[in-house]
Amino acid sequence: MYKWSFILIGFLMVGCSLYRPPKSPARPGSFPKFKEKDSLLGNLNEYRKNYDVTFYDLNLHINPDKKAISGSVKTYFRAVFPIRKMQIDLSDKFEIDSIKDEFGNKLKFERNHTAVLVKMKETVLISSHSMIEVFYHGKPDKARRPPWEGGLVWKKKNGKHFCGVSCEDNGSSIWWPGKDHISDKPDSIRAKYTVPKGYTCVGNGKLVEHQRTFDGFEKFTWKTSYPINHYNISFYLGMYEHFQLEYDNPSSKLDKLDFYVRSENVAKAKLHFRQAVKILKVYEEVFGPYPWWKDGYKLVESPYEGMEHQTAIAYGSKYKNEKYLNYDYIILHETAHEWWGNYVTACDMSDLWIHEGFATYAEMLYEEKTEGQKSYELSYLINRSMSLNKRPIVGPKNVFYTNYKDNDIYNKGAVVLYMLRKTIGDNDFFKIIKKFATEYYKSCVFTEDFMALVNKETGKNLDWFFEQYIYRREAPELIYAYGANADNEMEFRYKWNPANTNANFKLGVSVQIGSKKLTLFPTHEVQKVSVKTSLAAQALIDQDDYIIITNDKKL
Repeated sequence: MYKWSFILIGFLMVGCSLYRPPKSPARPGSFPKFKEKDSLLGNLNEYRKNYDVTFYDLNLHINPDKKAISGSVKTYFRAVFPIRKMQIDLSDKFEIDSIKDEFGNKLKFERNHTAVLVKMKETVLISSHSMIEVFYHGKPDKARRPPWEGGLVWKKKNGKHFCGVSCEDNGSSIWWPGKDHISDKPDSIRAKYTVPKGYTCVGNGKLVEHQRTFDGFEKFTWKTSYPINHYNISFYLGMYEHFQLEYDNPSSKLDKLDFYVRSENVAKAKLHFRQAVKILKVYEEVFGPYPWWKDGYKLVESPYEGMEHQTAIAYGSKYKNEKYLNYDYIILHETAHEWWGNYVTACDMSDLWIHEGFATYAEMLYEEKTEGQKSYELSYLINRSMSLNKRPIVGPKNVFYTNYKDNDIYNKGAVVLYMLRKTIGDNDFFKIIKKFATEYYKSCVFTEDFMALVNKETGKNLDWFFEQYIYRREAPELIYAYGANADNEMEFRYKWNPANTNANFKLGVSVQIGSKKLTLFPTHEVQKVSVKTSLAAQALIDQDDYIIITNDKKL
């Protein structure tokens, strides 16, 4: 998902507050009082830990006239522990008609908020494979402000329906039943969508079948060849036309790009979407091969602005580039998610900065590769200026919680990667980023996994860096003063402010006193350095770092 207002606010700030250092509000931001339903969806309790999903088979009827969904979903799974009961998740907006096992036996179940506790007929033994099928129907919640406040989006123009879904912030269980936890990606899925006559329904992966049913409906069957996280599973219903563009990158296995757009937009889409080729080439160069080449790359016109649905990116940005920029922000950001969020996926919603911070930093790298160093630095300054520092980047664990109004998982997440690159150097940084992007996809990841990789590849313990920038909300603060000492030399005094800076924070700070350049390593204690120079000389501190700089003459 992209961060709202990044470009508009960013460019309004150029020339006024862009170069000021970060801030640390005295009052921290608060988290909501979490309820039972938040833990039921966000926590891996005993009835969710006991199985691992291997495959989903969705067979759904989409009725845009009634704004309703009905059908069944088969969940194939492997028992991690003996299973007598198991939890699946489904919005209480839906009625469950029945739940059956692989032999057709009806299973008993209980419902508590979104949690559906299913009692198995027989205990499923460790390592055994089994299946349950849920038959259901109902009207899902409508999205209030998609994609940030998700749900189903039902639109109608000139008598024609245009529908879609986004659910990163509220879970896939708002429209289909399954194990709605970000850590458990199925190995693949198949989704059959039955829709009214004349409409096209686009889903994730490859279209394997399109048929007309005996009663006049259209049925589209889509299948993925790869694991996929739950909030990425999606559909788009509309009067679409399909076209392709060649992807001429000799080092890539991807050869064509697919696009589904409303018929009135085909001409401009064929021109506008050419930039996707350039964007993909840059990302493949920096992060490694496009992950889903068997399933392809699709941009699908959607009734909301954008969302990173795997191999079927939602596009609703009106076929125009951002003002002052040479690209469409939705295409740039959501394509980055094919690596960050879709391929490398967090194990818990608390670590969503791995999705959004890395994708936002990917935009900065694109700027650097296509526009140069100054553009990269400008993007950093915009992200720095927009960081709020009201809460740590890593949020509360084991609850289903996101807050679209707090952009720090985007802006500050990108700033952290900028500072990490500056701290460890380009060689180590890009080696680490590519390794993280290509070798950590087989299971979900925590922030600690990235920290461990950085420490391993650099041969240094950089926990101090992450403790300050990831797990603490405040920006570190350098307090300094300077003036003549008893020997008539320029004396520079400095320390970290212990109120908002960890005791073990080891960032080097660049200071120029007169013509002498120094790298200083502050602590919580006042340190001094003297320089023989004109007493009229100034002390210039590097304004580039993500630190607050405070001149306190009493120091």
